[in-house]
Amino acid sequence: MIAWLRNPAFRRALLLAELVLVPAGLLLLFDLLVGALPLVRLRDALGAVGVSFTLALAGYGLFALRLSHVLAAFAIPLERASLWRIHVTSLFYYFFLPAGIGYDFSKVAKIAFRCPAAGTWRVSAAVAAERVVGGAGMYLLLLGTLPFTHLAPDSRLEWLTPPAWAWGLLATLVPVGAWLARRIARRSGRYRAGPLLSAVAVSATAHLLVAMAIWFVARSLGFPVVFPEVVVGLAATLLLQLVPVNLLGVTLGEVAAVTVYLAYGLDRPEALLLATVAYSHRLVAAMFGGALEGVAACSALRAQGVFAGRLRGMRPSRWRRAR
Repeated sequence: MIAWLRNPAFRRALLLAELVLVPAGLLLLFDLLVGALPLVRLRDALGAVGVSFTLALAGYGLFALRLSHVLAAFAIPLERASLWRIHVTSLFYYFFLPAGIGYDFSKVAKIAFRCPAAGTWRVSAAVAAERVVGGAGMYLLLLGTLPFTHLAPDSRLEWLTPPAWAWGLLATLVPVGAWLARRIARRSGRYRAGPLLSAVAVSATAHLLVAMAIWFVARSLGFPVVFPEVVVGLAATLLLQLVPVNLLGVTLGEVAAVTVYLAYGLDRPEALLLATVAYSHRLVAAMFGGALEGVAACSALRAQGVFAGRLRGMRPSRWRRAR
C-alpha cells in the first residue's frame, strides 16, 4: 500500500477518482436515503434531525482524540489536527473499499506516510489496538445500560438480560483487563498502558454521544424505546461490523441493530428507521472526509501542474481558432 502511494501515476489516478466519482456517489446515496428510503419520515422533525447529527458528529470527532491517545501509547507523534483529518477520511474509505478494509488500511497508510520513522508494523499494531480500545469503551457503556433494558414479551433474545450474578462477573473483567494491559506493557515495553486506558474512557464517551444522537430522533418521533436499548442496538451494529461484509457501508451490523430493536418491541419500520439513522450519521461524517480528500486532491493536482499543463496545451489551439 505504501509503495502504491509513492507511485506518482497511482496517486494521480486515485486523486482524480476521489475528486469526481466518490464525492458524487456519497451525495447521491445520501439523497436516496433522505428522499426515498426510511429517512423520509425525518422531514417532520428537522430540528431533532439537526441536533441528532450535531451530537453524532461530535462523537465521531472524539474518535480522533481516541486515536491520538492510542498513538501516544505507541510513541507515534502526530498532531491532533492531522489525526482528526485521518479519522474522518478513514470513514470515507470505509464506504468505498470492499469489506470495510478502507477504515483501517487508510489509517495505516496515512499515519505511516506522515511518520515513516515509526515503521509500518508499529503503526499497524496501534491501529489494531484502537479497535480493541473501541470495543472496551463499548463494553463499559453496556455494563451501565444493559440492566435497564426491557425485552418484548414475545422476544427470543432472553440472553440480552443475564441473571444478576452475571453482572458482578462481567464487572470484574474491567479491573482485570486494566491490570493485564499494564502488566503486558511493563513486560513487552512496546506501549504505555496509561494512554490506552484514557483512550477507553474517550471511546465510551464518543459512543455515548452517538447513542444519544439516535435516541434523540427516537424520542422526537415518539418511538417506545429507552436510551439503554439504543445503546444495545448501537453495540450490536459495531460488533457485527467486524464481519467482512460491506456494501457501501451497509454491513451485518445494520441487520443486527434492526433485530435488537424488534426484540425490544419496536415495529419493523421504526427499527429500520433507527438503524438507517445510525448509518446516515456515518455517511455524513464520510461526506466530510470526502470533501477534505477532494480539496486535498485539487491542491495536489495543482501542485503537480496537471491543470496548468492542460491550460497551456489549450492556449495555442484557441489562438489558432481566433486567427
